[in-house]
Amino acid sequence: MLRAYTTAETRSHLEEAFLKLCDDHDLPRPSTNTVIEGILCDFVWPTQRLIVEVDGYTYHSHPAAFERDRRRDQQLIAAGYRVIRITWIQLRDRPIETIASIIQALAYH
Repeated sequence: MLRAYTTAETRSHLEEAFLKLCDDHDLPRPSTNTVIEGILCDFVWPTQRLIVEVDGYTYHSHPAAFERDRRRDQQLIAAGYRVIRITWIQLRDRPIETIASIIQALAYH
């Protein structure tokens, strides 16, 4: 079940699950819900200029949301950030593959 707000740091169960995955694999804690270039980003590693957005189908399945997400990514990339989008299914069903991609992105900066 997706909860709207879980902690002061996170805004959803999906965000909470992503932080737990990072903690379980001893990754440095990202900044959470941080504004970059006027855009609220789920997770940011500022030194590596890496942003991770966690996307649940409920809030990102509508065509307008799909377009908005791509426009946001383009703005962030133009500002020098890399953006990785992770879905609930990836986080739930392929956590090792998911965390490996984050580890790789953090190492490459």
